[in-house]
Amino acid sequence: MAHHQWHRTEAAPRSSARSVARSRLRRSAGVQGRIASTLGVLLAVTISGCASSSATSEEPPAVTSSAASTILKAGVADDLPPSGMREGGEIVGYDVDMLKLAESASGGDLRFEISSLSFDNAMPALKSGRVDLSLVGGYAESDARRAEAILVDYVEIGFGLLVKKGNPHGVGNTLASLCGLKVSTFSVSDYTQAPLREQSKKCEADGKPPVELVLFPDASAQYLAVKTGRVHAYFDASALQGYQAKLSGDFDVLLVPDSDMPKYIGSIAFAKKAPEIARQVCSALNAAGEKALTDVLLKWGLVAENVRWPVTINETETC
Repeated sequence: MAHHQWHRTEAAPRSSARSVARSRLRRSAGVQGRIASTLGVLLAVTISGCASSSATSEEPPAVTSSAASTILKAGVADDLPPSGMREGGEIVGYDVDMLKLAESASGGDLRFEISSLSFDNAMPALKSGRVDLSLVGGYAESDARRAEAILVDYVEIGFGLLVKKGNPHGVGNTLASLCGLKVSTFSVSDYTQAPLREQSKKCEADGKPPVELVLFPDASAQYLAVKTGRVHAYFDASALQGYQAKLSGDFDVLLVPDSDMPKYIGSIAFAKKAPEIARQVCSALNAAGEKALTDVLLKWGLVAENVRWPVTINETETC
């Protein structure tokens, strides 16, 4: 994962994706008409007539899958249920369903080729061009992450501490309760490491043992570490933890209050050099509508409050 910080903005017009599609159709129609005039053959005239009718119609049809599509390589984590996981050899999860929504709402303008991408390799793959966009449970909206990528914000999720079933070590749900305990998080997430390091300093200042931070490259290793007792708790997004706890029956999730760790805004990351692609995907998700996004998250065990609406770019920009 990666994580967080949030503000709501005024909703962008939901018709933006449709407007872009109509504009493209009208430009296409004009080109077809000129070709028809130049060739002067019956077939061309027929095409010209169809195009002219389409361009002047009050409600031109949406771009279909037969039109030229922008095919984007999307990297999705397959070990972060419910955002991404393997099922019958296929990657499924709410990240995948969000891409399907964007495809449908774009009227065929967008197509995604999905491949597996681990959390620790996601940003290098994006920077190198191996993928055009990266979804690994939602990158945190933060100044540091915006310096590396363009972020399309689509979820808001609080934090939790995942512990062994029955909480045998008596872990509390606040960061202050972690003094002297072994707590894991992602090795490439400064966002989740920072509050734990800060709390560790507070523990020492109060004459208590520090928090012992244990870092892992992925989520599966952290679930195993909690299960075997290597760590006392795993600090991350509560929605991902809750799904795993329900799935396995081996864990409990303690919800960390927002006063300790505010909800993070989860984002799809795009290369800095691709602002138009980011805007296309953002517009398509907004065109899909709030209910459609909510239904996706509800399907995977999240709640309506986890939807970031409207979908924004870099926290405050509309699309």
